[in-house]
Amino acid sequence: MEYWISRALVYVLLSATALVAEPSKPAAAKKAMADKPNILFILADDLGYNDVSCNGATRIKTPNIDRLANEGIRFSDGHCGASTCTPTRYSLLTGRHNWRSWLKFSALSTSAPLLIEEDRVTIASFLRSEGYNTSIVGKWHLGYGREDGFEENRGNQPPNYWETRGNGPNWNGELKPGPNEVGFDYSYVIPVANSFPPYVIVENHYVEGLRKESPIGKMQSRNMGKMEGGEGARWKDEELVDTLTRKTVAELERLAKEDKPFFLYYTPHQPHIPHKPHPRFYGTSQAGRYGDFVQELDWSMGEVLGTLDRLGLTQNTLVIFTSDNGGAGRNYNGHNPNAPLRGGKGSLTEGGHRVPFIARWPDRTKAGQTSMQLVSTTDMLATFAAILGKELPEGAGPDSYNVLPALLGQKLLHPERPVVFCSGGTGQLAMRSGKWKLMVGHGECGYREFFGRTRPAPGTPPAQLYDLDADLGETRNLYAEHPEIVHSLITTLQKIKADENYNPTEPEQPEETLSIDELNALFPRLPTAAKPKPKKPPIQTKLKTPSTLKAIGGKVLEVSSFNERREPKYLTDGDLATFWHTRFQPELAKPPHHVVLQVPGKQAIKGLSYYAWAGGNDNGHIKGCSVYVSDDGKSWGEPVVKAVLKPNVYTEQTILFPEPTKKRFIKLVATDTIGPGGNAFAAIGELDVVVE
Repeated sequence: MEYWISRALVYVLLSATALVAEPSKPAAAKKAMADKPNILFILADDLGYNDVSCNGATRIKTPNIDRLANEGIRFSDGHCGASTCTPTRYSLLTGRHNWRSWLKFSALSTSAPLLIEEDRVTIASFLRSEGYNTSIVGKWHLGYGREDGFEENRGNQPPNYWETRGNGPNWNGELKPGPNEVGFDYSYVIPVANSFPPYVIVENHYVEGLRKESPIGKMQSRNMGKMEGGEGARWKDEELVDTLTRKTVAELERLAKEDKPFFLYYTPHQPHIPHKPHPRFYGTSQAGRYGDFVQELDWSMGEVLGTLDRLGLTQNTLVIFTSDNGGAGRNYNGHNPNAPLRGGKGSLTEGGHRVPFIARWPDRTKAGQTSMQLVSTTDMLATFAAILGKELPEGAGPDSYNVLPALLGQKLLHPERPVVFCSGGTGQLAMRSGKWKLMVGHGECGYREFFGRTRPAPGTPPAQLYDLDADLGETRNLYAEHPEIVHSLITTLQKIKADENYNPTEPEQPEETLSIDELNALFPRLPTAAKPKPKKPPIQTKLKTPSTLKAIGGKVLEVSSFNERREPKYLTDGDLATFWHTRFQPELAKPPHHVVLQVPGKQAIKGLSYYAWAGGNDNGHIKGCSVYVSDDGKSWGEPVVKAVLKPNVYTEQTILFPEPTKKRFIKLVATDTIGPGGNAFAAIGELDVVVE
């Protein structure tokens, strides 16, 4: 039986539910359908479910986001459409799953064209047609320009490995089509991400502050990629929060003077890498720079909410705060951005797409509520249409569902409605229906699986079924125990994939009963199971000889950069499996990338003893280095020796000085790196002194 009903009927039924759910307030419910509230939609970047204190964070404080929750409704089952940024941003604005477009997963590169067709209805274009002023401030990441054939010649592999497409957008000229061509009256945006070039802001169709004498040149389309030119237009990471917050406040002030309602789409860049908050936020959290970055975001939220108060806009402004995907890391000084969920950014598990989701609408929503209703960013287009009492044009928002009752604190009419999520790491899909979640694939269906770092064990089912009411952490796969549920959900998912106009309100209920083998045949085959490897004797990473530096009373005095998991103490702990690394790119830490040792000066030092990190090459290793000595640790002069090191993790490499020294300070400066991760980090497993 097909549980399909027309969008018009859905709207009528949901409207009726909203009207009868609170019989004491029929006028308010009718007003919710008739009024045109201002809409402020805030989409954070890589903010995990547990990154806000109202969801349980203890090492990060977010009083302004908490204020929003206390004055509105917090959704414990709120989601983004996918577990990476571009797919979520596409489905949010269009109400259409990203995998129906040419971007099946991952994210757009520097040179990618506009992903949204100019004639496709978006939230912005729909609201503009209904008399709204529409603006976007913050991250865009949906492409600029057009190029025939791009769909065929792109390299769609995460993280962001894309083939170039000629010269890409003309960053030194007019940039269109872009946000202004898909419904926004005004745009002030980071074109890609704060980690991706070009590191500039585009205002409407042109790069802000671009100088003729310094045009934008070549760029590396990757995280922390290099960029030529653009002096005068480049932002500084630490100042970006003030730039975007000031612009958002100014835009609210401008819109308040108009005689139209507004839709403002504010898309801050926190806490996406690089984690470089303004220095005034350093040390404000207990979760390192990551936590400081989240608290910087919360400060921006406070400025925006305070502006609504000051302008008298709070009562009739619907504010929605959420994130484009789960947190990218798993441990920041004891803080897990996605706890208690499994996985994170790029994964199909809950940590990839269950995110903070808060709505405040003082004129319509009772304060201080927590809702367990399932809502998704993909639902916003249909929901905003319902707020205005309008039907969407034919073909618009095919995957969007009206969740207005949930925003009003009521139950949804169809609690079993199928909701589809996409893995940003693999393109695999998951579907929710009530408490049940079906995930097609093995592991977390994320980056690790895409790159083959995890392989299914022999006999692993081709999909995963979880009862999220009983197992939110997705620890027990019930695929074999409930084949009838699996059959129902995969049948529904297949129909949704095949028919863009099929938007069911309940899952399919196939009549036939399938055997496990027949059920398995409905799914793609899993990768070949990894063959058990013969066990090798454990490698001894502990050094037999204790640290000479410690023995003579020396110490590590200074390092150029570190984080909580890569502390300087690991340089002298005698274990090659622990390490410290220098962040080797100017975008991450300014050179020199160095370690300074302090020695008593009583014993002559002949040189340095160096071991590369024994954990693998992912972080890269120092290749070229220079060594300096000093009496006072301030005046270094010329290097006493230059050396080329090898990434040999179990062999001591000695850097001998031309002659022994009794100077009290020794500095090792990394000048070049080697290894897959060497473009960003260089890891040292152990560093010591050589004495006479």
